[in-house]
Amino acid sequence: MAFDLKQLLVNAATIDELLSVKYQPQLGQKENTDSAALKLAAWCRSASSGDWGLFFKRIARDSLSIDDILP
Repeated sequence: MAFDLKQLLVNAATIDELLSVKYQPQLGQKENTDSAALKLAAWCRSASSGDWGLFFKRIARDSLSIDDILP
């Protein structure tokens, strides 16, 4: 079993940590996009009971857009 500390830290990061300027996403990796989509859907369910329109209003309140959070 390979131990990947970097992947462990990314998976354990909070939403605030992932959205901070210190976080640098890895681009172009399919497994990262799949994981990001699952995390985004879970965040939407948690923040707005799965209502994407309400979720977009919620992130706009924090001066964020889908383009800011998707990476």
